[in-house]
Amino acid sequence: MNVLFFLSGPGAIYPNLKVLFFTLLKLFPEDTYYAVCLAPSEISSWHGPKNLQIITVEQGCCREWARFRLCSHGLGRLAKEKKIDVIWSINIGPYRHVKTPNVLFLQNAYQVYPPSVMRYHFHNRLQVTALRYFFRKSLRHSDGVMVETPLMAQYVRAMRSAPRRVTAISKAVESEDDIAIQPLPDQILQQLDGGLGCNVFSFFYAASSYPHKNHATLIGAMEVLRRQGVRARIVLTISVDELFALGGEKARSLVESGHLLPIGRIGKEHLRPLYDMCGGCVMPSVLESQSSSHLEAMIWKKPQISADLPYARELCGDASLYAEPKNPDDWAAKMQMLMESSEHRERLVAAGLEQMETFPKTWREVARQVRSFLAEVAGKK
Repeated sequence: MNVLFFLSGPGAIYPNLKVLFFTLLKLFPEDTYYAVCLAPSEISSWHGPKNLQIITVEQGCCREWARFRLCSHGLGRLAKEKKIDVIWSINIGPYRHVKTPNVLFLQNAYQVYPPSVMRYHFHNRLQVTALRYFFRKSLRHSDGVMVETPLMAQYVRAMRSAPRRVTAISKAVESEDDIAIQPLPDQILQQLDGGLGCNVFSFFYAASSYPHKNHATLIGAMEVLRRQGVRARIVLTISVDELFALGGEKARSLVESGHLLPIGRIGKEHLRPLYDMCGGCVMPSVLESQSSSHLEAMIWKKPQISADLPYARELCGDASLYAEPKNPDDWAAKMQMLMESSEHRERLVAAGLEQMETFPKTWREVARQVRSFLAEVAGKK
């Protein structure tokens, strides 16, 4: 099977998607993948097996115009030229009918959630509206849609332009077969030893600094706990500058007192050791497609507190405590409850392991499901 893979976004690819893509290349050497990207992109520097070919398209003076040309005409022309069996696009695909069957892999929740979520996007409302409009154009001309959760599938099926084939394929959590786990760098170990020290109860939040990740609520919760004299901290995977931009002087004060520890972005090879060093996880995000952080906490035996929202309830079930998304006092109370009760922690860990039995065990399992759906759409145009 010949697959034309298209990711329109700039810069680095989603880390989980990269793991999935290379797993497909390895599992199905008889398939050929043509990866199309706009320069500059991480994809253009990939060096993979012989069944991967990179097609780099120069964006010129305007990335949006280059993407429009590709989605309007370019992908169809490439599919014909390379004798493609199926086009596989991430979030945005062809804007018009193409003869080649095409599958849309939706990972961006902003494209299908109710319009009220647009206020959390880092772009302005006009840009997000345009993003949603072009997604719907792609959806209208797709032959199948892959999403990661039943909730996202529900949102897609509710759209009049959705194709008949919509499937939910969950992501997996990386094992040592996928990622070579590395010890934490000395710099991070020194940060963990500083402030309140490594013996204090540490919560962990693995998330970027995007507004919908809701760090502001955690900042407020830690201020509450500090006033109460509770010795706890949150380890954050954002930089000091990003944290100060989100929380101002309050965040700066909490960093100085050791209650917040921003260690910056880390690679997947260092995630497991960080989880191992923390006593619990906090997940206040108000918007997700499928959160890797929830899955990682459950599979790596960490009790967690989540925003009380449908996506988290669907993902975690009984394997999480839940707090009001924008209520720092509620988060502080749930964090203290988790710290003080080993019974709560043990119950959540057990429930998490049970919940993870319903998810794919490896990326190989995910890759087989994805490949099966691509083949189904390719064969039933």
